[in-house]
Amino acid sequence: MGYLRAFRASAWTLFATGILHLMGHVKGARDFTNPPDEATHALARAMMGHLIPDFPVARSVASIYLGFSLSFSAFALILGALIVILCSELKDNPSSLRRFARIYLAGLLILTVISVNYFIWPPTICLLVAFGFGAVALAGLRRAQREAGHQR
Repeated sequence: MGYLRAFRASAWTLFATGILHLMGHVKGARDFTNPPDEATHALARAMMGHLIPDFPVARSVASIYLGFSLSFSAFALILGALIVILCSELKDNPSSLRRFARIYLAGLLILTVISVNYFIWPPTICLLVAFGFGAVALAGLRRAQREAGHQR
């Protein structure tokens, strides 16, 4: 059942990504409130000053940016935790786990493409590592499903 180890490694990689991103988010939010240099101060002032109508309130670009950043951390943490639980619940059902793994890998691939286009490199590398572990798990699940079919 090496595929479970690989799947869990993918999940823990996502969980670690969420923790690391959360740490970066906290540091970035601190830099926003106390900019380290004049360029960052001008950027923070512009982002906090530009409001976008969002019924029933207007939100600053900084608020939206920080909200998306925090959401990325939460999504990675939640998805990592769900995968660990799923591995435990479906460990004896490679067929069901394989169906989930396909959707999971497709999602990681989409997130990686988004990350390459819009994010800095650390989350992209973490997503690629999680994808790699997930691909190893999917290959193992395929083998396990084939072996289970031959035993019937």
